[in-house]
Amino acid sequence: MRFRQFLLVSSAILLGCTLFFALLLSLLAYSHDRWLPPVVNHYIFSEPLGGLPADSLRLELLQLNNWQRLKKLSLSGPENSTLVIEGVSWPVSGELIIDRLDIRLPDQLPAALTLSGAARAEVESVPAEDKPSLKASITSGDQPVSVSERPPSMGWLQQELSLRPEYEQYYRQLKTVVAKLDALRQQYQLHTLAIRSLSLQGVPLNSVIRLQYSKDGSDVKAEDGHWQFSLTAKDLAQAPPGVAEPFFFDLRAQLSDAHQALDVTLQGAESFNSDHLNLPAWLPLKETLSVVQEYLANSPVVVSASDIRLAIQLEASRADLAINIPPMVLHGGGLCSIPLDSRTVALRYLAEQPERLTLSLGSTEDHLVSGACLKEHLDGVGLSALQAWSKGLSPASLEQGGRIRLGLAAPVELNLTEKTLNWAEFSGNWQPHDQQAPALQFHVKGIKLTPDALDFTLQNSFSAELKPQAVFANQSRRLEISSQIDAALAVDLAATSADLQQGFPLIKHAQVEILSSDMALKPVPNDDAALWAPAGFELPVFRHKGEGVLVLDHQADSVSRWSLMHHGEGEALIRHPELKQNIRLPYSSDLDVTAPVSALTADALISKLTGVFTGRLIDRPPLTEISADTPGALLPEVSLGFDLNRDALQLHAEAQLELAHIGEWLKLPSQTQITGGQLDLTGRFDISRARLAKLPEDPVLASPNLMAGLEGDFSIRLNRLGGKADGYEFNQVQLPLQGVLTDGQWHAELTTLKAERIYAGVELTDLAVDLNLSGDLNHKVSPVNARFTGLSAETLGGLVLLDRMNYPFSGGETSELTLDKLDLSEMIALGDRQIKVTGLLNGTLPLRLSDTGIAIRQGRVYSSEGEIVLRENSAWQAMLQQQAALASQLRHLNNLHYDLMQGDIEMNEDGQLTAVLTIRGENKAESQPVNLNFTSEQNILTLLKALRLSDHIDKSLSESAQGMYQ
Repeated sequence: MRFRQFLLVSSAILLGCTLFFALLLSLLAYSHDRWLPPVVNHYIFSEPLGGLPADSLRLELLQLNNWQRLKKLSLSGPENSTLVIEGVSWPVSGELIIDRLDIRLPDQLPAALTLSGAARAEVESVPAEDKPSLKASITSGDQPVSVSERPPSMGWLQQELSLRPEYEQYYRQLKTVVAKLDALRQQYQLHTLAIRSLSLQGVPLNSVIRLQYSKDGSDVKAEDGHWQFSLTAKDLAQAPPGVAEPFFFDLRAQLSDAHQALDVTLQGAESFNSDHLNLPAWLPLKETLSVVQEYLANSPVVVSASDIRLAIQLEASRADLAINIPPMVLHGGGLCSIPLDSRTVALRYLAEQPERLTLSLGSTEDHLVSGACLKEHLDGVGLSALQAWSKGLSPASLEQGGRIRLGLAAPVELNLTEKTLNWAEFSGNWQPHDQQAPALQFHVKGIKLTPDALDFTLQNSFSAELKPQAVFANQSRRLEISSQIDAALAVDLAATSADLQQGFPLIKHAQVEILSSDMALKPVPNDDAALWAPAGFELPVFRHKGEGVLVLDHQADSVSRWSLMHHGEGEALIRHPELKQNIRLPYSSDLDVTAPVSALTADALISKLTGVFTGRLIDRPPLTEISADTPGALLPEVSLGFDLNRDALQLHAEAQLELAHIGEWLKLPSQTQITGGQLDLTGRFDISRARLAKLPEDPVLASPNLMAGLEGDFSIRLNRLGGKADGYEFNQVQLPLQGVLTDGQWHAELTTLKAERIYAGVELTDLAVDLNLSGDLNHKVSPVNARFTGLSAETLGGLVLLDRMNYPFSGGETSELTLDKLDLSEMIALGDRQIKVTGLLNGTLPLRLSDTGIAIRQGRVYSSEGEIVLRENSAWQAMLQQQAALASQLRHLNNLHYDLMQGDIEMNEDGQLTAVLTIRGENKAESQPVNLNFTSEQNILTLLKALRLSDHIDKSLSESAQGMYQ
C-alpha cells in the first residue's frame, strides 16, 4: 500500500513538473539557453518542491526551436535521478505533444517522503554498499505498533476486515487526479497529452502514452466528459528462440469523476526477460519477476499461451476486477499432462452494507485423463499403499483412464461486515472408462467460515467392482457407498504459529451430523447365473443405511476426545448349501464409541477406544434386490452388542428362535421334521485389551487366538421341542443350560434334559437325564464333551434306567442299562399280537458304546412269574397239526404258567441280538411241568425300524382314508 502511494505521488510530481515546464514555452521562446537555467535554479528550485527539499532538482539544459517547440530539456534530481524531455510542441490549441521522455529513477529513495492519510512509511537511507531496507510502522491512536513486534497469527478473521477506509481514500485520490486534470484543462485549455516515446531506465521497453479528454460515447452525459489514457509498450530486446511474438503491453484507462475503468492486455510474456532489468535496489520489480519466473519454471503448471487481459471498473460503492487466464497445462512428469481451459476470474468488492468480496473462478473443468497419466499422478501420492488397502478394487483398471470434473457452482463470498466466508457449492467426480474401475462423486455445499465456526454439507458416492475374493465365492461384487453429512466446526483462527508448532490445532470443537449414509454390496449385473449356486456361506447382497453424529472436543491437554454415535438399519442376504433358499436378515444397530484424539492408529484404538454397540434383527420391508419368495427374518428377536471399556471388550448376545418353521428355509436331514419348539440363547463374553492388542493381522491366525481369549457365561434354553428325525418321534423336549467360558474352554452347569415322549419303535415317556457338558471352541474334531447320568424313562409299563454314559465314546467304556418291571404283554405285543405273555421283566444290560454303534456284553434279563398262552396263535396250532410226533410234547405250551424266565443277551454293533432263554413252569390244566431252553436271534434295529415303519404306514393310510370320506 505504501509503495503504491509512493509511485502515485512520484508520478504526480513528474507529471506536474512536465506540465510546469511546458507552460513556460511562451517565455522560453524569447529566452536564451545560457542564462535561463541559472535563473530557474536560483528562483524556482531553491525552494522545496513537491515534497523534495530545496536544491534537490536542477535544470541542466533548455533548448528551444521556436516559441511553439521545445527542442530539449534536461533535469537532474537526487540520487542520480534524471528527467530528459525532447521535442515538446503545442501545435494546436489544447494539444501537448512530447517526442521523447527519458526517466532515470534515483538509486535510493529520498530521505523522507510525507504521505497523506493515517498510515506513514518511514524510509531510511543507507550506505550504497549496504542493501537498502524498508521499515514500516502502523499508527493506531497515539501509540505506534511495530509490525515486527506482532506475533504471527492465524486470526485474520479476528482482525478488522473492512477495506472501506483504504478504498475510499484510494478512490478520493483518483478523483483528486481527475480534478487536477480538469483544472489544468480548464486553465490552459489542455485536452490532449501525447508522449510518442517513453524510456524508463532499466526497463527495455519502448512506450507510447496518450492522455485525452473526450465527451464522445453514448454512456457519457453531454455536460460531463472523461479522460482517456493509453500506454503501449513493446520489448526492444531480442525475443528468445522459438518465440514468435515479442512482449507487448497495452494499458487503457477511462477516468471521470464518478467512474474509473482500466483495461490491461499482456501478450508474449514468456519472451520478457527479467535479467535485462537494471532497476534500483529499492524497487522490488526485478526481484519479484525473478521469483515468479523461477516458480513458474519449477511448477507443474505450464502456460500454453501468454495472452492475459485484466479489466478493472471502479465506482464509489464498488469495484469489479476481471482477469482472463490463458490456457494452461498441468504436467505430472513424463508424458502425463492435463490441459486446463482458458477462463475469466472475476473479483467484486462492494463497499456498501454489507461490505463484501465475491470471487468467481469461471467455468467447470471437465477433462479426459489417460490411464497412464492417472497412474503417474497416483504413484506420486502413494498408489502402493492404496493397492494394499483396496484389495479386490482392481486399481489396474484405472489404467483405462476416464473423465475428471471439478466445478464451483457459485462465486465465493467474503462478507467483511459479518466476517464470514461462504462457498455456495463445490463438486467433483471421477468417471472411469472401465466400468469395473472405482467411480467417485462428491458435492460440497453451504460452506460457511466465521471467526468461530466452519459449517458445510457434503454429499458423496463411491462405487467399485470388487474382484473375486474367497469370501465372495470367487465372484465379483459391486460395492456402492454414499453419504450426506452436515458439519459444524468450532475453529480458533486466532491461534498463533507458535500454537500450531506445539500441536494445538485450529479446530477446537467439531460436530458432524451424518444425515444419511448408504453402503450396498451387490452382485455385478453379469454374474446372476452363478449367484444362486453358492459353494459355501456367502453374503451376496448387503445394504446398510444410517445416520449419526461425530463430535470432536480438542483441548491443549490429554483430555481431548472424539465420539461417534450412529444408528442404522440394513439387511443381509445369507446363502449356504444347507439352506433351501436365501435368507433375508433385516437388522437395526446403534453405535456409541469414544476415544482420545491422539488414538489415530489401530494399536492406539485397541488400547484407548471405549463404547457400546447393539444390533437387533427386525421385521421390515426389504431394502435389497431379493426375490418375493425369500422368507422373513431368520431370527426375528436377536440382538448382538459389545461394550468396550478400559479393561476388556465385552460381548453380549440374545436370541429367540421359533422352531416350527425352521424346515421352510433350512435343509434338515432326511425324514426330519420340526413341528414346534422355541430356542432362547443369551451370552455375555469378554476379551482383555492386552490379548486384543496381540492378535495377528492374518484372520486365519487371529480367530483361534480370539476364541482362546474369550471369557464369560451363556444360557441356552430349549422349550417344547417336537418333531421327527429319521423315523424317531419326540415331543415336549426341554433343556435348560447354563455355562461359563474360560480361555476358550466352555463348561455347562449340571442340568436335566426332559422329554415328554420319544418314540423309536418303543415309546419312552417322561424321559429325564442329567447332563454335564463342556467343550473347546478351537477343537474341530469333537467340540463337545458330554456325560449323561441318571437317565430314566417310562416304557412298556415299567422303567428303563441308565447309570452313566460319556461322549465322545472311548470304545472300551461300559454303561449299565437297567430294566425295571417291564410289562411282557406290552413287549410281546410289539412283535406278534397272537402270543399272550404276562409277567414283569427285570434285568441289566451292560452297554458298550463306540462310534460304530451300541453292543451288549453279558446282559441278563429275568421274570419270576407269568403266563404264556399260544392257543390263539394260528401259526403255532398249524405247526402242531403238521408235526403229530411233537404235538404230544408241545401242546403243554398252549397255556404255560412259569415261575422262572431268564435269558442271557448279547448284541453286536450292527444290532444283531442273540438271546439264550430258559423257561421253567407248569401247564396247570394238565398238571404237566415244563422246562424249555431255546435261542432267539434277530436284528433289533431292523425290528424297531420295521415297527416304526409299520406305524408310519398305518398312520398314513388312516389319514388318507379319513381325507377321502370326509
